[in-house]
Amino acid sequence: MELQHIRYFLALSNELHFWHTAEKMFITQSALSRHIKAMEEELGFQLFKRDKRNVQLTEAGKLMQKEWGNLIVQIDNIHQKAKKIDKGEFGTFKIGHPGSIAHSFLPDIAAQLTNNFPLIDIEFLELMTIDLGRALLDFQVDVGFRREITDSSMLETKFLFSEDFAIVVPFDHRIKATNLENIKDFVDEKFILPDLNSRTRYTKMLSTIFEDSDIQPNIKLASEFGTTITSLISRGLGISILPISYSSNANDKIRFIRLPYRSELFLQWRKGDENPILKNFIAVIENFEFSK
Repeated sequence: MELQHIRYFLALSNELHFWHTAEKMFITQSALSRHIKAMEEELGFQLFKRDKRNVQLTEAGKLMQKEWGNLIVQIDNIHQKAKKIDKGEFGTFKIGHPGSIAHSFLPDIAAQLTNNFPLIDIEFLELMTIDLGRALLDFQVDVGFRREITDSSMLETKFLFSEDFAIVVPFDHRIKATNLENIKDFVDEKFILPDLNSRTRYTKMLSTIFEDSDIQPNIKLASEFGTTITSLISRGLGISILPISYSSNANDKIRFIRLPYRSELFLQWRKGDENPILKNFIAVIENFEFSK
């Protein structure tokens, strides 16, 4: 039995008039009669009692009206959901990101995505740079915001923007400047930094900052997570160098002093990924105005 035949039955069960139903379903009255008769023959019982003047549902027909009506609603809902999935308007999308953007532009991007596509559920995963590439290739996330790109033939990369580095100090630090050309005045300070031996793109830039000022950093505490670093600085346990975007959620116990060095941010995703939500997400990114 075809789904369209069930729709013909439901339409007739509501109208109880062959001519009116045929007109609404855009078929001839004789064709509608043939479809209903074929259904009854296939089922082995009558759906309608009819004479020249009246059309009425049989008791069996009333049951089929209720059950098939519920079924059609479910099928239509499934079809609508499938269409939304195909258009990238429904489903779950997982975003990997560094902590530095969690309080800057990331909430605005999430707001735009959910405003445009309210049926999309977003999952955020804060990861270290080294873990983000692995998370993409292992399908743990769908896209990743990264300061370190992976030279992999399996990933696509989009440059987003670059931002200033800043030296981060306790609020009452002796140096009160808001901008500096180098960090020579911090030669005797205790630093809180990630492992500079990892030689990633990010740590190479940190090393360059120290080399340009002829400083060998005295690293007393080590962390890969900027939010941890800022918390330690606020307790007076040292200073650090971070992208300026961490200042978006900084507390009043620390200060950011801009440096003439830039940190880059990229977006990466799996090459050939046909997830429709990904296409919509990239469109949001391409129309988003990042603060430089």
